[in-house]
Amino acid sequence: AVITLNYTGSKYTTAAKDLANIYGTFNLTLTLKDAQGNELKKVIVPVTVSKPEFDDYYTANQYAGWNEGVLSSVIDNSGNTPAFTMPTNLYTINKKADGTGMTDAQPGYTYTYKKADASEVKNVDAIIFTDVVKDGFLKTTDYKVKANKEVVTVNALTGASNAAADNTISVSKEFTMKLAPAFNKAKLVYYTNGVAGTVAAVNADGIIAALTGDGTANKPKNGLALQYGDEEIAVSTTAIPTSASNDHKLGGYEVTTGSAATGAVVVGFAKSAESAGTGVNLETGDTGVKIAGLNAGQGGELVVTFTDYAGIKTQATIEYKK
Repeated sequence: AVITLNYTGSKYTTAAKDLANIYGTFNLTLTLKDAQGNELKKVIVPVTVSKPEFDDYYTANQYAGWNEGVLSSVIDNSGNTPAFTMPTNLYTINKKADGTGMTDAQPGYTYTYKKADASEVKNVDAIIFTDVVKDGFLKTTDYKVKANKEVVTVNALTGASNAAADNTISVSKEFTMKLAPAFNKAKLVYYTNGVAGTVAAVNADGIIAALTGDGTANKPKNGLALQYGDEEIAVSTTAIPTSASNDHKLGGYEVTTGSAATGAVVVGFAKSAESAGTGVNLETGDTGVKIAGLNAGQGGELVVTFTDYAGIKTQATIEYKK
C-alpha cells in the first residue's frame, strides 16, 4: 500500500508559541489499524526541523564581481548625480529536486557604512552619496551589506489558520562590498623603447612626450600614455580634446579636458604640492605635457584627475624627472 502525503499546498504546523521553539528533533508516528480498530503496525520516524540557512537557497554568482567573498562594485555615473544599484545577478537561486527554484527572487539588501565625518549609518536601504563623497572624492569604499529574504511561512500558533498566526522565516547573510568610481582603474604609464616604466622623462624643453608607436617591432612605444585595462591613449590634446567626442574614448568613456558631458570623463593635469616646477600644461597637438620652471636634475609627481559625469573624482600619478 502506498499513502501519498499532500505537502505541496501545506504549511508547517506546530503547537509552538513562537518561532524559536519550532526547531528540533521530533517523532512522526504512523499507526495502521484494521476495520475493527486493531493496531496492525506502528512506524515511528524521527523528523528534524532545522532553521533554513542562506546558502540553502542561494549561491554566489561567480561572474557578479566576487573575489574571495568580497564584492567589487562601481558607482553608476550615467546621470549627473552618483547612484548605486545592487547587481540583479548577485546570486543564483538553488534548485529543488523537481527543478524549481528554492525561492522566487533575489534577496533585498541593507547597507552599513561610515560617513565621511566618521559617524556610522546602520542598516539603511540605500547609499546616500552626500554622506560618503567629500570635495568630489569618494571617502568611503568599504560597506557592510546584509542580504535578506523571507523564505518560509509558518503557522506557529496551534494550527489556527488566520493572518495573526502566520509567521515568516528569513534567511540572511552579511558580506563586505568594495565600492569604487567607474574610472578608478585608469593609470599613467611611460614607455621607453617599448618598456613601461614608473618615471616619466622630462626633455630639455620641459616636456614629457606623448605616446608614439604601436608596439610593433618597427614602432616601439615611447612616451606618456593613459591606460585603462587593455586600452591606452597618448597624453596629448589630439587624443584628449577640449570637447567630448565619440572618436576619443578610453575604456568606453569619452575623454576631454573641457566640461562634463553625458558619458564623458574630464581629465585635468597638475603636480603634487611638493614637486619641483612652477606649473603643468597639456600642450597643443601631439606634443605632450609641459612642466614649467623645472631645472635639470629636478623631479616630482604628475597628478591626473578624472572627473566623471556624476561628479566623482579619481586620480592617477606618475613620477617625473628632468
